[in-house]
Amino acid sequence: MIKIFSNGFYRQNGATILFVFSTILIYCFYINTLGDVELKEVTKWNLAITIAVVSNPLMVGMFIIATLIYAFKVWQYFIKQIQLPANEFIFYSVNAASKRTQFIAWFVVHFKIMIPLWLYSLFSIIIGFSYQFYVIPIALNLFVLFINQMLACLSFRKLNKFKEERNSRIGYIFNLPFKKGIHTLYFLNLLDRGKIAFVLTKVISIVISVVVINLFENETDIKRPLLMVVLLIVSSHIIIIFNEHTFNERYLYFIHNLPFPLWLKWLGPSTNYLFILLPEIAWLIINFNAVYSIQLIIVGLSMILFLRALMYYTGSVMKRYLIWFFLFFNLSFLLIIYNFYYLIPPVAFLAGFMIFKQSYGKNKSID
Repeated sequence: MIKIFSNGFYRQNGATILFVFSTILIYCFYINTLGDVELKEVTKWNLAITIAVVSNPLMVGMFIIATLIYAFKVWQYFIKQIQLPANEFIFYSVNAASKRTQFIAWFVVHFKIMIPLWLYSLFSIIIGFSYQFYVIPIALNLFVLFINQMLACLSFRKLNKFKEERNSRIGYIFNLPFKKGIHTLYFLNLLDRGKIAFVLTKVISIVISVVVINLFENETDIKRPLLMVVLLIVSSHIIIIFNEHTFNERYLYFIHNLPFPLWLKWLGPSTNYLFILLPEIAWLIINFNAVYSIQLIIVGLSMILFLRALMYYTGSVMKRYLIWFFLFFNLSFLLIIYNFYYLIPPVAFLAGFMIFKQSYGKNKSID
């Protein structure tokens, strides 16, 4: 298991991990200060990143997000490996052991995969205690331990319930006696087969919302901070938008031939996103003015529909799509900063529909 999962993960992602952690290490030991500075102060500057992580809530949030992204990459790699025909023996050999032995084995496997995070979190304890920060370093180590245990538990459950995967607890949604619109099928599929990606996206979205609101809590005009929150929430769902388009083009391509008006084919998928964004919508309505919350929801939907329409122009090529996404993000950010945000909904709706009208059904790149 260690050879297949731990060593294999490092073979595939080792270059990226080495680059990130070596960059931090080089910063810590080779940064120079301007002028004559006491040795004590030089050491403090060298350890600035780690000190910030154990003392600044914003840096703690960034560390948590980085840990969750790392865990998501580990889980993706695990799923790919167990689906390979060459690794089918794992289902028989591992499941022959007792449940306790299986869990311990998976904990050790994921512990080795997460060694970079363990080393940095343990280093934060040493630095934190040296500078009299106690709570955050311990909390960070407990969080890494929780992620390690969660990955071990998920791996254990995945292998022991592989045969019943299609009859998961969430799967009963498909059999409930109410009409399920064709444009909500991706949302139901996400609940059934994409729970990890969905939960991680929600966590990132919530962290972004809280951090941005706290950064601008002294602002007299809350409009721009909230619009930034909406833009960042939409951005955190970019992978879901990409996968939703891919899902529809692969499994629901027959919609192209249904006698629906073009505007309905364009607006229909927004139903998916109203369900997907329910936590964020509820948060807006509970914490802010209802009318203004509805305006923000419209802004968010206009952005999503535009980004979704871009998929018909770029095709399912992530690299090409991301270039257009970053252009859209920067332009929207500038419009918000310079108080031209009122242009975003009409321009996004109009441009999105025109792109959709010109490209719908003409750029099918999914077999």
